Amino acid sequence: MRLIRAHVSNFKLLEDAHFEFSIDPKKPVTVILAENGSGKTSLLYALSWAFSGAAGLPVDSRGLRLISADCQSGVAVTVQVSIEFEQIDTSLGNQRYRLIRTMVETPRDGSDSVEKSSESIKVARLTSAGDESVPPEIINKFFPQRLQHVFFTNGEDVQTFIAGSTEDETQQLVLRAIRQLLGLESLETAISDLESVTRKL
Repeated sequence: MRLIRAHVSNFKLLEDAHFEFSIDPKKPVTVILAENGSGKTSLLYALSWAFSGAAGLPVDSRGLRLISADCQSGVAVTVQVSIEFEQIDTSLGNQRYRLIRTMVETPRDGSDSVEKSSESIKVARLTSAGDESVPPEIINKFFPQRLQHVFFTNGEDVQTFIAGSTEDETQQLVLRAIRQLLGLESLETAISDLESVTRKL
């Protein structure tokens, strides 16, 4: 999967933010550099939320509001993240898709809590003939939940992973995800089978 562009509306610090990601093979990395507190982490969580919903957010943040604390009490605010991405299909070649996840939050009077609507998700394949609606479940194929820590992580978590002990729960999740992504378990099984046959011969 390769991200092409994103539009984030009313997600934390990002009220109306557009992002273009580099898809140039000679420059395949997009660097987002900004002051602390300007929305870098908000972008990371917005992208993760778009693909996975509440399950894409940190465990301790899943019940919290997505909108800014500055939003007026009693006024409904639409939170929306739209992502255009490219996916390689074994039979169709490179395909472009647009994913849009939307939810409405209404701040309650005199508290930090909000009323939340249910999330809605729409996915379309972008073709020369126009947008073709596809079942949202296709996202689970492109973006398996077990690989969440591989697709989206931040610098602080990376440092913790590198410096932490192997007993750390997050490290174990990342290690399992990397092993699954690379197919290491299948390779290890094949090696074991070959060694067994070699010993018998």
